[in-house]
Amino acid sequence: MTPKTIRNIIAWFLLISASQATAQTLQVQMRRQPVRPRQVVRLGHIAELSGLPKAKLRELQMLDICPAPGIGDRLIIHRDEIRRLLVLSGIDGRSIAFSGARRVELSGRSGPTVPVRADKTVAQRVEQAIAGYWKERYGVSATNHVKLLQADLPDFLQSHRIVDVTAADQEASRNADRPNRRAFRVVFADESTDRTIAVRVSAEVHPVFHVVVANRNLSPGEVIQAADVRIAEYPASQTGRRGQGSGSWITVAKEVIGLEVSKPLLAGRPIERHAVRPPLVIRRRDGVVVVARAGGFTVRTLATAKQDARIGALVQLENPETKETFTARAVGPKFAEVVLQAPSSGLANSPGGSP
Repeated sequence: MTPKTIRNIIAWFLLISASQATAQTLQVQMRRQPVRPRQVVRLGHIAELSGLPKAKLRELQMLDICPAPGIGDRLIIHRDEIRRLLVLSGIDGRSIAFSGARRVELSGRSGPTVPVRADKTVAQRVEQAIAGYWKERYGVSATNHVKLLQADLPDFLQSHRIVDVTAADQEASRNADRPNRRAFRVVFADESTDRTIAVRVSAEVHPVFHVVVANRNLSPGEVIQAADVRIAEYPASQTGRRGQGSGSWITVAKEVIGLEVSKPLLAGRPIERHAVRPPLVIRRRDGVVVVARAGGFTVRTLATAKQDARIGALVQLENPETKETFTARAVGPKFAEVVLQAPSSGLANSPGGSP
């Protein structure tokens, strides 16, 4: 075999190898359940790749697509976006074959990320993560009221942070405020490689509300002072309501300070909204200072109350000189206010006549 023949064979061999290399097809199978990313969505999170050398596949799997969605956000990625990304990375678009779903949907984290804590065990961090998920997802606090029933978590998870928690049963959404044993899916991520591992655990959750309770027995007619109330934990299942915001219990102490008790309140019991009311600030036959405001003008006069009124309520008043009746809003003890539509042209047009 002559040198020329050898060169020709080598040339043909290289040509065939090159044509075979270009004929390789990149198989892109969109994941049914994508891996939830920590900070950045990469191609490997949403698709499984095959058909190319392993080194090339690892390179493509690490391609950045976009930032990870935040808590409560939703992200949808279509095949066309993946195709464009691969073409920009040097892959021939004609050699890409897709399978699986036409699009992948990613949702944000369900609860706060729990970092690695040397002073907490894996079980304690899982309980903290479940409590955070419960508050974020259902609006009901469970801090310090989660007891993990599965205590045999692998020791290597001590070096992993918790990146996601979800309830693994449908019962949670229907009875989020009821104490019960529930199943959870907890996702850990390795600090160095960012690889994730999902663990199924069971825990007892006892949701609570932080509500305003009375420090002492309060009788109807008493005005509540700051020393009369405090914030306390109360089992959510005893409120008879769903969700802290829509319940009948008051959750902010300053909302009740200065209000009048309308129904007896027992010490240590939550204060219901219908058991308190604004105090009387004007009583029938009281002399009332009335302020009328219009634009930059302010007119003061005196009037006599024809009825009792609580703060913020409308009250019928009488001009003691003209005996005319008009309406004002009670804004303080023996004090009412009228807001006119336009500046008064004279004192005779004011609710009380003369100042």
